[in-house]
Amino acid sequence: MENKKKYASIYSYGFFIFGFNALILGSVLPAIEMIFNISHGQAGILLTANPIGFMIGTVVCTVIASVRGPFKISTVSMGVATLGILGIVLSNGLILLYVSLSVMGFGLAMFETATGISVSYINYKNTGSVLNLMHSFYALGAIISPFIISIFIADINTWWYAYVISLVSFVLFLFISIPIYKIPYEDGKKGKKDKDKFYALSESSFWIIIISVILYVGSEIGFSSWAATYIFEVKKASISLSAIFPALLWGGLYVGRLLSGFLVEKVGYVNILIFMNLLSFLSFLLVLILNNLVFISIGVFLVGLGFATIFPTLQALLIRRVRKGVSFAIGTFTFAASLGSIITNYLVGFIGEKFGLQYGIAFIFMFIAGLLGLSLLLKKDERKYVREV
Repeated sequence: MENKKKYASIYSYGFFIFGFNALILGSVLPAIEMIFNISHGQAGILLTANPIGFMIGTVVCTVIASVRGPFKISTVSMGVATLGILGIVLSNGLILLYVSLSVMGFGLAMFETATGISVSYINYKNTGSVLNLMHSFYALGAIISPFIISIFIADINTWWYAYVISLVSFVLFLFISIPIYKIPYEDGKKGKKDKDKFYALSESSFWIIIISVILYVGSEIGFSSWAATYIFEVKKASISLSAIFPALLWGGLYVGRLLSGFLVEKVGYVNILIFMNLLSFLSFLLVLILNNLVFISIGVFLVGLGFATIFPTLQALLIRRVRKGVSFAIGTFTFAASLGSIITNYLVGFIGEKFGLQYGIAFIFMFIAGLLGLSLLLKKDERKYVREV
């Protein structure tokens, strides 16, 4: 019980700074485009750096987690991410910036993957509630981030100041996470090979969840990364005001995750996925067709509210439905999430450069529509299980 409380409290802070850091690049993207004189297409390529590092980190973590233990990995990985953030602060060119973002993504991927494995190992009674509440701190960090960033980018030359704040917060985490590093993990020390490591591949729910997380993260990260640029360029808001819009998205995510943390076990995992997907679908449509910034801000908030529970609930559903080979399943889940981020960030930038950013953002709407359809498939698929988890 002591380890459960200790883990939940320390790693809630970890998710908080993770969320704060995640919103920086998207919010300062207009400033980076001007400082480095790059197009939307080149910016889209830059935005693939973090998820590419994320994909590699996921694979590495999946391979070594059962041997080294997810508790040690989740602490060390944040040290790797800290080095990446330091590189961003020191970057004076696109190559160093790209490499640093990749290193940061590598470390954060290992952290997120190891965290999912740790939660399954600790065996919380209500996995969905724990994951939703922990991810609510990610959303809280993401809410605060754009407001702080908007102060610095009034002068575009100071875009990197927010990463200095992030750097300090990550260093603090390394100190307070030492007790987590020492939590024993026995599975990998027994020398047993998991004969059912790839069991998940035979489960239809696994594939639906994997495709769902590709579409979801593509939608969430794509919109979060490009929202400020979209509001600035298409909706004609000022650069400082535009930088705040990602906070509205994550404000909705924060409120939604707090609520869903209590509701998900009562309403049912699949039922809440369907409802939230429908809400995000309708709200995103309003953002696309409206021109009044007040109404757009409400729409962005509601998109976040709809997005809120999707990622942690999909992860919890995966943990509960895939009974064997959990490490492989979670690793694949995180890998798929980063793949969705790469696809959307690049294609939004590419489409935006060729046809206009409004069409690039509309591409995200297609992902949300697909996600809604998959949540309905999960509902149909759940009758194979004795009980909804």
